[in-house]
Amino acid sequence: PDVIVINDMDTDEKGRNEKRMDDDWKWIEKALIFTASVSQNLRIVFLGNIISKKGIIARAMKKADHVDIINIRDKNGKSTWPEKNSEADIDWFIKRLSYIAIQQEFFNNPITEGSVFREMQYKKLPPISAYKFLVIYTDPSFKESRRNDFKATVLLGRHKNEYHVIKAFLKQTTTSEMVSWMKALYEYVGGRAPVYNYMEANATQDTILEKAKLVIMDNGWDFSITGDYRKKGDKFSRIESALEPLNREGKLFLNIREKDNEHMKRLEEQFLALEPQLMAHDDGPDAVEGGFWVLNKKLQAQMPPVIGKRGHGSYRNKNRY
Repeated sequence: PDVIVINDMDTDEKGRNEKRMDDDWKWIEKALIFTASVSQNLRIVFLGNIISKKGIIARAMKKADHVDIINIRDKNGKSTWPEKNSEADIDWFIKRLSYIAIQQEFFNNPITEGSVFREMQYKKLPPISAYKFLVIYTDPSFKESRRNDFKATVLLGRHKNEYHVIKAFLKQTTTSEMVSWMKALYEYVGGRAPVYNYMEANATQDTILEKAKLVIMDNGWDFSITGDYRKKGDKFSRIESALEPLNREGKLFLNIREKDNEHMKRLEEQFLALEPQLMAHDDGPDAVEGGFWVLNKKLQAQMPPVIGKRGHGSYRNKNRY
């Protein structure tokens, strides 16, 4: 034989068992490929989705002379096979499937669910009036598109020693719709608590902030946005270090009343998909981290200074020199 075709050898079950994947690869190397003659113009073709980072397709890609990765949509968010898969058809599927399943099957991006955040906790949250103040925080993404980066807007609060995600919007959409989420959150709060409205504004996001302000002005809406120009550093490390301990210690909660909301579901899925060297979207968790950072800074600024008399009590310097 001068052609060997290996089609869909990876399975979800094998993807959870590294020994079985090792055995499959050894069979390909030691048995299958040696059925061909060394002197032939041999072609070995692997076909399949990348459903595991250690699966057959992933291993073959490292050794191949040529690799094509064809997702259901291209880098511009357009169908790669429009004659067969219309944008409406793709949207219908994506709307009904989980984020993790979509990334694996449609975008060749296998995600190990729960590698950092193993489970997100829901609970019934206190009434809005119980919060000292609330923070609306938006991660506007970099691209003005309905099919590329996600835009995320979250409503956050702290009650006692707990951090709450009260409501969330998370979607691939336009700047105008993103700004309408802010208006919806102000209406949701309804004046029952003070609200601070922030948006990440680093790099090209600064231009999106200015566009968002124009949308507010053009519609005559009565609220403003403050830009968050903080230098944030590595996104994964920042999200993991700030939010994973809160979640693990039972101090981070999502609003159980929003559990069936598609946006809150998407936020939960992005948390569960978070992992190092991330290919998956993380705009929702990034917005939550940014909002909690603002919230903590505001709380610290409102705390009264600790004052003691010089030379007395616990502040007394016991060292004479």
